[in-house]
Amino acid sequence: MKQSPGLRTASTRAVYASSLHIVASGAWWSALAVICAMFLAVTTADARVEIVEFETDSQRRLYQDMIAELRCLVCQNQNLADSNADLARDLRQRTRDLILQGKTRDEIAEFMVARYGDFVLYRPPLKASTLVLWFAPFALFCFMALYLFRRFRRSQQSQFDSKNVPTSYSSDELDTAASLLQKDLPDARK
Repeated sequence: MKQSPGLRTASTRAVYASSLHIVASGAWWSALAVICAMFLAVTTADARVEIVEFETDSQRRLYQDMIAELRCLVCQNQNLADSNADLARDLRQRTRDLILQGKTRDEIAEFMVARYGDFVLYRPPLKASTLVLWFAPFALFCFMALYLFRRFRRSQQSQFDSKNVPTSYSSDELDTAASLLQKDLPDARK
């Protein structure tokens, strides 16, 4: 085996030789699987369990409801309950503190909206600034349905127009057709 100029120490040569053996023997799939498993084990080790205690069961239910209804501003597609972002953790703590202070659902929602805007709510209120959020999906659906309906009608009309079949014939056209049929009929019988 030809030695590359960078392989000067015995341990480097041994590692290089063993890696050549793994690739040559086809065991590199196994090595890749082990590396991927190690990577997944390291990345999932960061999962944390948050233990939150309340004085009453109604406070715990309110907390669970609120963190399910409030959006994580970092993730934007997760609620506070599902997010592991630092801001979500802080918002969960702030929600817990407000509940322990005796705030109601509406007061907590008002506090969060005052600080972060209507976007923090998964169900924003119907007002002038949120009309687009509420009616854009419906308008888009209506627009697409109208577009597809008109396109379908236009294709149906163009197919009918392309046939261009007249409903009545003049006497000259009928005489011409009859003479052509008379010429072709004797040939068909032979």
